Amino acid sequence: MNEDTEIKSEVGIVIGTKESTPFEFWFQVSEDNPVFVDDIVKVINYVNGVGKIEFYGIITNIIKGFEGLEFHSWNKEVQKGRIPYQKYHIAYVNITRIEPEKSLTPPEPGSKVYKVFNENETKKAINMENHQNLLPAGILKNGEPAYINWDFINGKKGAHISISGISGIATKTSYALFLIHSMMYCKSIKDSEKRNIKAIIFSVKGEDLLHIDKKSLNCKDKKSEEAFKKLGIEFKPFSKKDIEFYAPPKSENPEEALTEEVSEKDKLKVYRWSIKDFFMEGLCEYMFDQEEKEDDNFTYVLNYFSNSMKKLAQRSPENRVEIEVTLDNRKINLNITSLYGEEVNIISSKEPTVEVPLSQLLNLSGYENDETGKLSEQLKKVFFPSRAPSQTISKFIRKFLVSAKDISFMVVNKDSKKVIPEKKISVVSISDKFLSFRAQRFVVGSILSDLYFGRKRSEEKETVFIMIDELNKYAPSTGYSPIKNILLDIAERGRSLGIILIGAQQMASEVEPRIISNSSIKVIGRTDSGEIENKVYKYLPTEFKEKAKKIKSGTMILFQPDIEVPIVITFPKPPYATRKEEIYVEEEDLKSIDNKFST
Repeated sequence: MNEDTEIKSEVGIVIGTKESTPFEFWFQVSEDNPVFVDDIVKVINYVNGVGKIEFYGIITNIIKGFEGLEFHSWNKEVQKGRIPYQKYHIAYVNITRIEPEKSLTPPEPGSKVYKVFNENETKKAINMENHQNLLPAGILKNGEPAYINWDFINGKKGAHISISGISGIATKTSYALFLIHSMMYCKSIKDSEKRNIKAIIFSVKGEDLLHIDKKSLNCKDKKSEEAFKKLGIEFKPFSKKDIEFYAPPKSENPEEALTEEVSEKDKLKVYRWSIKDFFMEGLCEYMFDQEEKEDDNFTYVLNYFSNSMKKLAQRSPENRVEIEVTLDNRKINLNITSLYGEEVNIISSKEPTVEVPLSQLLNLSGYENDETGKLSEQLKKVFFPSRAPSQTISKFIRKFLVSAKDISFMVVNKDSKKVIPEKKISVVSISDKFLSFRAQRFVVGSILSDLYFGRKRSEEKETVFIMIDELNKYAPSTGYSPIKNILLDIAERGRSLGIILIGAQQMASEVEPRIISNSSIKVIGRTDSGEIENKVYKYLPTEFKEKAKKIKSGTMILFQPDIEVPIVITFPKPPYATRKEEIYVEEEDLKSIDNKFST
């Protein structure tokens, strides 16, 4: 910092009327160079035996007032010029770094305070100048890039990102996407690292995220382009060669993707499960609500049913699940073709194999008698333990059929088509337009189960990021469920397997506490005043809790291990479309459309 820069950036002096510590200090603000909350400042001291010591910090509060007044009523007299007074204007600074680190001492009163402007000094202030890989995270108040230490994301020193805030204002999904785009296309992470990155993005709200490979209307916004350039991120949509899109099948055609917005026939891959894989992999446990899993009798019946069906699937030929029964001394193979469907006449059939929906067999197993007096009894022995209470069995059948109706079109009598990340980014549509929450939970649970247990059996070294919106629905703060257990395992052990969670939720207090505590990076957008006082936000100083109640859309509070003090950042509008109406149409395309309609 040369003399001219010092004069230009000098903003005040450290005061001695309030105590300074190695963690905080106050300074009197210069009348010529005002400062603002979130500005980064620097103090330089020279200490005998140590030499030069640099203090960096962030302004978190500013106070103005009158000195020399004893009573509030005197303020009016000051205006009339009857009482002598002196204005004071002081700023509070949280120290982010002392260099050299071993010199843990407070800044000297009377020391000059300078505002930090340039990128190198900013990196020093936020402890980022010595790291080889940095993830651009947004823009600081001084216009310089903010970074996250990549080692605390990729699993080397830590992992997982938690993003919280009010729906519609906090831009949680937008920021999560920004971070994924940043890690794929930034210059500050080595290519050797980026080659080993993959991401699975669950798209919940409508079909918005099925368009992120298209340019957005922001692609012509110069301010956004300059911000991306400053951050060192390519200003472009997610590359088509890097991305693949998955959608559930249509109920009438399991080969065709269910969509209302995507017109390109080959763009969407269908995901689905074969009836055999459904039972072989024990996926039926993801069909049920948390409350049901907390019922010991219900869990007993579910586990017995799941294990029985797994054994049947293992014994059955090809891609089939068959149950052998005896009617009138005649053996019949009941081939289960779906979880839920129209009933068929089993009794009168003369065929050796009858194709039947599981829903019909479960209903029959609940009857006390049937036409032969034997079929119900045989099915009940196959499905349920003999000691299970009849009311629990009835409850299981009822609950199974309700869920089966929602997911049956994704569990078919054909080969499985799973979400296997082949490209760098896999967007999985679980749109609330088409899937109930039961169906969404089943899809997320099944995909995570396949990934997590597959990784435990393999030696793959790629890092897979999992982006889940509304995390509180899948891993609530109380209770038990299989999907919550997997997410908790990922949070506690996933980084050793290369599975990193990016979770977004309106309220972090509603998410399993161990998932939040295991997230190295915590991001907060606009947050409700009642929520921000919850103990889950205890890492936030009081000033930042107040700030979280007021910040605007596109502004986030970022907390990471390298900096003791949270930092406030903004992130620019993206060059990729996050909904259909945002897609930018090139002039050539518009002309071709006009010509098509004119002819």
